[in-house]
Amino acid sequence: MDTIINKEDPILQSPPPTSVISNKPTPASKIPKYTSSTTPIPVRRKKETLLKEASSYCSKGCSEWKLKRADSAMEAFTSALSILETILGTFHLLTAKTYFWIGFILQKSSSGEKTEKHYQRCLEAFSMALRIRLRMCGSKHKSTEEARQAVRWAFR
Repeated sequence: MDTIINKEDPILQSPPPTSVISNKPTPASKIPKYTSSTTPIPVRRKKETLLKEASSYCSKGCSEWKLKRADSAMEAFTSALSILETILGTFHLLTAKTYFWIGFILQKSSSGEKTEKHYQRCLEAFSMALRIRLRMCGSKHKSTEEARQAVRWAFR
């Protein structure tokens, strides 16, 4: 197959590179300047801060649940879940624990009549907890069995 070369291509018109490797430091004027949008963020510090924030949301959720404030507890665990999924990913045990708490609150909350949508959300939360625990802990782990029983309850 013949290759067609475009003689007007700017790469072909530029002179070949004549750079030589040297031990001289690059002058500051030659180093590209980064704008704030391209400056790398100290990732480790940010993750630690966000994990502490997620932990405080989980603590708040537990406290609110003990005070029988299901709606506030749900908001706290939902906030914690969004942070944990962003930082740790879906398949992490802390994420599974948060999904389990959300399912538990949906299961136990007595906010009027429970609708089909309510049971569907409960089943989804318990199912995600089970899926994560199966993948991370295996089928014979105690927490996996706990999630499996919760899914069975949600199917009743």
